[in-house]
Amino acid sequence: MSKWMLVALVVLLVVTPVTSGTLRPKDSASPNETPLADAGLDQEVKKGATVLFDGTGSRDSDGRIKRYNWSIRTPGNETLGPDCPTCARTRFTPNEIGRYRVTLTVTDDSGTTSSDTLYVDVASGTGPTISLSGPDRPDVGSTVNYTANLDSGAASLGYVVWTADGIVIANHTLSADQQSDTASKHFPTAGERTITATVYDTDNRSSTASISVDVRTDPPDESPGTNPSIANRSSPTVTGDKIVTGGEPLRGEYSVRLDAATDSIDSIRWRNAAGRVGTGRSITRTWEPGDHELYAVVTYTDGSESVATFADGTTTVVADPRPNVSVTSLDGHGSISGSVTGIDEYRNLDALAVQIDGETVATARPTRRGHRRFDFDRRRQVHFSHTDFTPGERHSVTVVATDERGQTTRVSRDLVPVKQPEVVRSEFVNDPVDSYHSRIDPKRYAAHHVLEINLNGVEPSNLSISTDHEDEFIKVLEDGAYTREREYSNGNLLVHTYWAGEKPKEYDLSIHLSALSPSKETNWSSRYSDSFKVTPSKPELRLNIVNDGTKKYITREHGILVDATRSFDPDGTNLKYIWKYGAEPTKPDNTTAKFSAYERAASIVEDQYDLRTKRNFDFLNYFVPDISESTALGDGPHYQNETVRVRVQTEPYHFSKQTYYRDFSLGISVSNPAASVVEWKTVEASNSRHSEPTEDAYRYVGIVEIPAEILSTASGRPTVTIYNEQNTRKRVRTQIPEIGILVEDERYWSNVSVRNLTYLVEKHRVREVKVNDEQRRDELLEDGYRVQEVDNNTKYVLEEWTKVRDAKYEKVTKTFSDRRQRNMFLSSSPSWYRDGTVRKEETRTREYSKWFDSSTTPSPRRWFDSSLENGERTGATRRVQVESAEYRTLRQYRYDYEVQRTGTRTETRCSLRFGCRDVTVRYTYTVTKSSTYWASSSYGAGHTFTGKTKRRKVEDAVYETRFEVRYQTQFTELVTYFNVARDEQVQPAQYEWKAKASTMDYVAARKQARTSDSWRIATETVKRWTLVRNESTSSFWTSVYSNESEVVKTKAVVAGEFSKQYYNSKTGETVEKSGYRSVELVYPTAWRSEAIIEKLTKEQETNEWCEIKPACSEQGS
Repeated sequence: MSKWMLVALVVLLVVTPVTSGTLRPKDSASPNETPLADAGLDQEVKKGATVLFDGTGSRDSDGRIKRYNWSIRTPGNETLGPDCPTCARTRFTPNEIGRYRVTLTVTDDSGTTSSDTLYVDVASGTGPTISLSGPDRPDVGSTVNYTANLDSGAASLGYVVWTADGIVIANHTLSADQQSDTASKHFPTAGERTITATVYDTDNRSSTASISVDVRTDPPDESPGTNPSIANRSSPTVTGDKIVTGGEPLRGEYSVRLDAATDSIDSIRWRNAAGRVGTGRSITRTWEPGDHELYAVVTYTDGSESVATFADGTTTVVADPRPNVSVTSLDGHGSISGSVTGIDEYRNLDALAVQIDGETVATARPTRRGHRRFDFDRRRQVHFSHTDFTPGERHSVTVVATDERGQTTRVSRDLVPVKQPEVVRSEFVNDPVDSYHSRIDPKRYAAHHVLEINLNGVEPSNLSISTDHEDEFIKVLEDGAYTREREYSNGNLLVHTYWAGEKPKEYDLSIHLSALSPSKETNWSSRYSDSFKVTPSKPELRLNIVNDGTKKYITREHGILVDATRSFDPDGTNLKYIWKYGAEPTKPDNTTAKFSAYERAASIVEDQYDLRTKRNFDFLNYFVPDISESTALGDGPHYQNETVRVRVQTEPYHFSKQTYYRDFSLGISVSNPAASVVEWKTVEASNSRHSEPTEDAYRYVGIVEIPAEILSTASGRPTVTIYNEQNTRKRVRTQIPEIGILVEDERYWSNVSVRNLTYLVEKHRVREVKVNDEQRRDELLEDGYRVQEVDNNTKYVLEEWTKVRDAKYEKVTKTFSDRRQRNMFLSSSPSWYRDGTVRKEETRTREYSKWFDSSTTPSPRRWFDSSLENGERTGATRRVQVESAEYRTLRQYRYDYEVQRTGTRTETRCSLRFGCRDVTVRYTYTVTKSSTYWASSSYGAGHTFTGKTKRRKVEDAVYETRFEVRYQTQFTELVTYFNVARDEQVQPAQYEWKAKASTMDYVAARKQARTSDSWRIATETVKRWTLVRNESTSSFWTSVYSNESEVVKTKAVVAGEFSKQYYNSKTGETVEKSGYRSVELVYPTAWRSEAIIEKLTKEQETNEWCEIKPACSEQGS
C-alpha cells in the first residue's frame, strides 16, 4: 500500500463518523419533535414477586433520549420509586395487594418530555403454613407446651392465635421471619380437647393446624387401709353467670361452693386459659366478647387439690354483649335515605332492620342456605331509601339489631324530610300593558307576574329565587303597592313581582329557582322563562289654562288661553298638536291656543304610532262666576234650637246663545253635613253693570239652612262651595257670615211656692226568726230574710292535744359507677343501705381523625356540613414527606495514560568525506501521567478505585400537604350503676288541739282541764242572729205620714218665676228670659215644702258654654 493510499484511508475513517446522521448538528430552523415514551405492557404478578420495568422502547425521532424517570403510585395512593428511578431498566417488589400505577417520563436532548403509564395488578401470593407438635395425652392438672412451626409464604407473618376448644388461650404477634411459636395450656379436667393454632400474614391470609388431646385422670395413689385425701372426698363447684349478656362492660360474679370444712381449705386460686386471675372464695370478672375459660383450683391442708368447675362439669363462660347500632348517614332531601351499621362483637348478629314510623323499609339477614356471608355475624351495613312520606312532617327512623340470643338494640333519629319544590304556575296575569311612564297610572304599565311554588316541606328561607334579563328597556317596580311580595299559605309560596317596559315590544324574563339544604348547599335547581307584551299607548293630553277669561265681565272678546306643552306619549315618541273648531294656535309649534268664549273647540295630540287623544273643550266647562253675596235671613240673634237661613248668590253672567244656558249648570255644597240646601236656581240679574246693556244677565241664587247650634261651637264657620257641574275642579268658595247665637248660660227659680204635697207610703207585715247556726242563717238570708240584731255569748270548749298526722319519710338514693366505690361509701356511712343495681343503655360517641392529600383529594360537601358522622374538616394541616431525596454514590477512579512528546538533542556524526560534525536531531518520547474522575462505575478496565466516595443529589425529596378530617361514630352500651339509699324524715309528726266537749259553765270546764296537761280550755263567741222578713206590703198616697221610714216618694206642684240667661256669641252680650212656670216634681223618700223650696232657689242649672271663644276669654278675665 502506497503512502497516499494510507493517508486517504485514515481520513475516510475519521470523517465518516462525523457525517453520520446521529451526530449531525440539528437544523435550527426545524421544530423539535416530542419524544415517544414506552413504559411497556401491563403486568399481573403475585405479591412479593419482582416486577421488571423496561423503558428502552422509548424513541426520539430527531434526537436521543437523555433521561428516564419512573414513578409508582401504590393502591394506598402513596408515591414511591423503583430500585433505580432514573434507569432505562429497573425493578420493583410490591408489598401491597391491588393495582399499582407506574408512570415513565422521558426527556430528550432538547428538554421536551413525554409520559407513558402501565398498570401492575398485584394478587395475593402463597399464604402462610403452620404445623403443630406437642403431647396428645397429658394428665389432669398438668401444664403442657405446644409448638407451631411457621412458614411466611409471600407476605410477612402477622400474628398467631391459639385456642383450646374454641377458647382463646394465647394471641402472639410475630416477626416477619419468625419460624416458630409456643403456647402453654393447663388442663384442669379430664376429657378430649382440641388445640388449634391459626397463623395470619399481613395480607390477612391464614393457615390453621390442630392437634387432638386426650386428658387422662391419674389413678388414686392411696394405699389400701389409708385414709383418702380431702380432695378425693370433696367436689367443689363454681357458681355464677355462665352466660353474660347485655351492654358492655360484661361483668360476672363467681364463687366456689365448698363441701369440705372451711378449716381444711388452704387456698383457692382462680385460673383461666392464660393462667391465674385471682384468689379467694369469690371473684368478679369483666369479660371481653367471646368464649372464655374459668375454674378454681382448691388446695387443701393435706396438700391435695381439687378443680372446681361449673355444676355441669364445664369451664366455659360465654360473654355475649347486646349488638351495637349506629346511624352512619341520614338524609331527607328527596327521600329518607342513609346507611346504618350493626356490630355484634360475639359474631352472632342475626338481623339488622330499618324502620320508618314503625314500618320496616330495609332488612338484612344472613344467608341460611350453605354458609353465612363473610363477616355478617359480626358487622352488617344496610343502605336504605324511602320515598313514601309527607314532606315537611316529622318522621322517626329506627334501627333495630337482633342477635341469635334475642338481644335487641334500638336507636332512633327524628327527621323532617323534604322533596323538590314544584312550580304550580309561573305567568304574567295582566299583559299586554302600556309603556312605562312616571306620569301615568301604574295600573296601566305594571305587568304583574305570579310565581306559585309547592314547597314540599322546604323552608321558605331555604328557597332562593332570582330573576335576570338582557333587555335594557325592562325594569322592575319597587314603589308603593307595586313591590315584591311573598305569601305563604298551606305549604305553597306565592311570589308577586311587577315589571314594566319602556318601549312597545315583547320582553323575556328568566326565573332561576334553587332549594338549599340546611348546610346551604344547593340540592335542586330549575329555570323558567316568561314574557309579557307592551303595546303602543295613546298619547296623554295635558292642558293648562293660562287665562280663563273670567277676570271681570264676559264679553264677545273674552277667550281662554290653553297650553298643551305638558302632553306626552308614554311610548316616548314626538307629538303632533292639532286644534279644531273655535281654537286658534298662538305659537308656531302649535302647543298653545286661544279658545273662543262663545264657541266650542277641540284639542288633539297624535304620536308616531298614529294613535290620537282628543278632548272636546269649551268655555262653559271652565267658567264659574264669583260669589257676590252670602247673607243671613231673618232677625237675630238666634237660639241654639233654631235654624238659620243664609242666602247665597253669584255674580251676574251672560252667554251669547240661549243653548249655552241649557248646557251650563252650577252646583252648590256646604262643608258641614248637618246643613242643607233648600233652594238653588237661576234668576235674572238686574243692574248687572255689564259693558253692553243690551245683554241680559243671569245669576244663581240659593238658600242654605244650618242648625244654630253648629254656628255656636268653636269649630269654625261652615264653607259654601259653588262649582261647575261639568268640571267639578272649577269652583269658588265662601264662608257662612258670622251670625249671633244665644247660648244658654244658666237657669234658676224665684218666688217659689209648693202646693198639693202628697206622700207614697208602703207598710209591711214582718216575720221574725232567731238562729245560732251560720248555715241556717245563710239559708234564711237566701229565703228573703234580713238580719235585724246580733247577740254575742261565750262558750267554753275543752281541747285535747292529739296527733293528726304521722311523720313522713322519703327515700334518698345515691348512684356509684362501680361496686368498690359503693362498698367504701357504705363502710363509712352506717345510715345508708344497699338498694340494688340499675342498668341503663347509653349511647356514646368516639372520635378519630384521618389525613388526606390536599392536592389529590377533593373536598366533598359533606365535610363542611358540621356533621362528624360523615367527616368534618378541622382546618389542621401537616406537611408529610412522601418520597425521600434521591442520592447517587460516586466513586473516584484513577487511570494512567501516555503522552507523546517531541524533543531535540545534539549528536556527533562522522563521514569519510566530510569528517565528524554535531547535528541537532528531533526525537519522540512517551510520558505516563495519572488523572482522576468521579463516576458511579469505572469507565475502563484499567481504571482503579481510589477509595474515595461522595454523594450527589439527583432528585429532591417530595412532600405533600395533608389535611385532617375528623369523624365520629356512635355506639350503645349497657352501663351498670350501684345504688345506695337511706330514709330521711321530710316531715315530723303533727299534733293539734282538738275540741272534745263544750259547755257554757266555766267552773265545770276548768275542773276537767286540771286533770291532765293534754287538756286546755278555749273560748268561743257564740252569736245569735235575729232575722226578719216582710210577708206582705200595702202602698197608698197620703198628705200625712206617721213613720218617715215608710215614705217611698214625695210629689208636689211647684210654681214661681223661672229664668234663663243666654250669652250672644257674636256681640258678647248677656240676655235673660223670665216667665211664670208651674210644674209637678217627684222626689225620692220624704220631703217637706221648705226643703223643696230651698233646693230650687239655691240650685242653678248651668250649661257648658265655655267652648265659645269670646265667652272663654271673658270668663278667664
